[in-house]
Amino acid sequence: MIKTRPEQALDQEWVILMNIAKEMGLNKEEVRSFLQRNKNLPPVSIPKRRAIDR
Repeated sequence: MIKTRPEQALDQEWVILMNIAKEMGLNKEEVRSFLQRNKNLPPVSIPKRRAIDR
């Protein structure tokens, strides 16, 4: 977990997911819209990326 100040701790998995979205060409609004549309869906398991996948 990356920490700048206690109230601003970042979840490393979210940071990775946002970087993947950025690599895919998605902007913040597209990600926000996707999350809003799918907020009631059950969580899914996302496999960890290997160093070779990056």
